[in-house]
Order: sequence, then C-alpha cells, then structure tokens
Amino acid sequence: MTILLSELNHPPHSIAITETKINRDTGLNFVSNIPGYSFAHSDTQYAAGGVAIYTKDNISYVVRHDLLEILTEAESLRLEVVLNGKKAVISVIYRHPAPQYDSFTKEQENILQS
Repeated sequence: MTILLSELNHPPHSIAITETKINRDTGLNFVSNIPGYSFAHSDTQYAAGGVAIYTKDNISYVVRHDLLEILTEAESLRLEVVLNGKKAVISVIYRHPAPQYDSFTKEQENILQS
C-alpha cells in the first residue's frame, strides 16, 4: 500500500478497507501503519469481515458511534471529518454474504433519509 501511495500525484484523503478480520481475539493481524495516515477500525464478531479507514494525519476525525448501531445486516465504520471547513461523514460498509440483500438496502435507505 505504501508503494502504491508513493506513486500517486494526489494521495487520497482516506482509504476504506473491508475484510480486515480484526476481532477481540486476534487483534491486529497485519501491520496497520501507513506513513502519513491514521488508522481506525471496527472489530468483527466473525472469522471474516471487519472494516477500517485510513485517514490522512492532517485530517481530524471523530468516530460516529451513534451511526454504527443502526446497521443489523452489516458491519460499518463511520468517521466525521472536516474538509475545507465543511463536515462530512466517511463510511465503509461490509455486508456479509448471508443476510438478505433487500433488508440490507432498506437499512441503507433509512440511514440516508435520517
């Protein structure tokens, strides 16, 4: 990842990752350090899944725990950031293959409308 980022003329403000497989038992099972980025993650309860977001060090963020509890069909992480003086929410969502697609999309619609 570090090599790829060094090749870019305009590195991204954030990088979202799914399938991190980070949980309370395993902890970080990979080197999470990318120079110039902060790392936030949400543990998974399963052998698969888990989500994370790398955010440039010069961007402050707050994990929006109030938005994390809404999803029942997926795992997510949502960060509130300030970019160019405006608040924004960066999200990463991982839907496990088992849940019904229709209920997952309905949950997403409800979140976007609230």
